[in-house]
Amino acid sequence: MEINDRKKKILKAIIDTYISSGEPVGSKYITEHIDFPVSSATVRNEMSELEEMGFLEQPHTSAGRIPSSLGYRLYVDNLMNRYNLTLEEIGVIDELLNAKMAELNSIVEEAAHLFSDTTNYAAVAITSNTRKGSVKRFDGILIDSYNILIVMITSFNHTQSRQIKTSVEIDTGTLQLILRVLNESLADRRLDEINIGLIMDIESKLGAYREIFSPIVRAVYEVISQTEQYRVYTDGISNLLSYPEFADVIKAKSLLSALEEKTQLVRMLQDAKGNDINVYIGDHGFPGSMNDTSFIFHTFDFGGKVVGAVGLIGPRRMDYSKVVAQLEYFTRHLISSDYSTKKQEKGNENGKGKEN
Repeated sequence: MEINDRKKKILKAIIDTYISSGEPVGSKYITEHIDFPVSSATVRNEMSELEEMGFLEQPHTSAGRIPSSLGYRLYVDNLMNRYNLTLEEIGVIDELLNAKMAELNSIVEEAAHLFSDTTNYAAVAITSNTRKGSVKRFDGILIDSYNILIVMITSFNHTQSRQIKTSVEIDTGTLQLILRVLNESLADRRLDEINIGLIMDIESKLGAYREIFSPIVRAVYEVISQTEQYRVYTDGISNLLSYPEFADVIKAKSLLSALEEKTQLVRMLQDAKGNDINVYIGDHGFPGSMNDTSFIFHTFDFGGKVVGAVGLIGPRRMDYSKVVAQLEYFTRHLISSDYSTKKQEKGNENGKGKEN
């Protein structure tokens, strides 16, 4: 069955309306508001055929229809109107982009916070850790006699922590000894210098303390390995709870757990199209816990290498047009020559490459 122009127009009207209202859309509403003359019976027939084709769904026994993931996909790819940012929206984004001395991580995280505020969706910023940083120091907390919390702080002030269960009893004095060994062996080392060979060398020098230190040192190495690739920042996750799609407590907890894990978001970035808009809709790309959710993000690169992304997570009835416009504007100007010039100017101000 072919989806003709009339079906596309009806589908677009249904999705536009559902995004605004969150309520199933019936044929009567479409007949009264669509911008070409068509009978209510014709609209009902077209809606039934769109449902058979998988573009619409009928929740419960309601006479109205809602879009399916397939319907949203057609809408995003071919039907939605282009959103024109307001002067106020452009001004706020430009102010962020023009901030002097801004580092990539901080500017992208600020953008995520801004987008979360202006859309009432959850925002995500993912940036690549270049591994040029170093370990600043290790701190620790004694939870009980067999559990400690080790915290690693890097030179770019990121923290990573790991709770470690030991096979032998540990007291405060032993914890201080552990921290001294970690700091003497690994502090001030670049992250890309810390490899499994170095870890094995440290273990070989532990002697009688090897039983205590070996699992701790290896756990620290796992933390450092996880620091290697991407930093994930989320903002406005609680915004999702304001939507009726996530009113179910079990569904909401499942979604929040998936977002807290963050590995799925990083995997999507790794599979993404470079320097482009990527749209994941509902069950087309998400695990089961996020099948009522859409994720739109824009990757960005420097020197031909993808170094991160910024995006928004919301219900399937997101305002796709507005979100795409905001992300495209931000990333286009982020990677422009103007921004590159500002970074160079910052380097000059710090005495790097400064000409006399």
